[in-house]
Amino acid sequence: MTVWIEDVDPDRIDTRIRHTAHLFQQRVNKSADIRLTAVGDHLTAVRIDGSPGIDWHRHYEALTYTPVPVPPEITKGVRAYLDAFGLVFGAFDFGLGTDGRWHWYECNPNGQWAWFPDSITAPIANALADRLQHPQGTP
Repeated sequence: MTVWIEDVDPDRIDTRIRHTAHLFQQRVNKSADIRLTAVGDHLTAVRIDGSPGIDWHRHYEALTYTPVPVPPEITKGVRAYLDAFGLVFGAFDFGLGTDGRWHWYECNPNGQWAWFPDSITAPIANALADRLQHPQGTP
């Protein structure tokens, strides 16, 4: 079952929330979304444009995808996160602020990536195959 991202009016948050887990984040004034797929040292960042709402996952048919370079500070943070949790793979979601700043939302250690066009998925699939063949890194 999927739980979609929704705006929440802070006035509606009361003691009833104690009955289940929640994650509240400040809304980002964004121009696009970014999915960064990390496989070991291989990082693939894709700008996601075209979502008419807050949650791009609801609008795959309206989206466009553009590979983008990963800023050095994001590379450093992603690698530190993976190392801290002992992960080799992570699908990181960011909002791209209107000021160009990347705002981190989450890392899914089992995130999906195969809906991207082949030109984007092929390098990710190759990185996964290389990692499976050489678990300690490229020989």
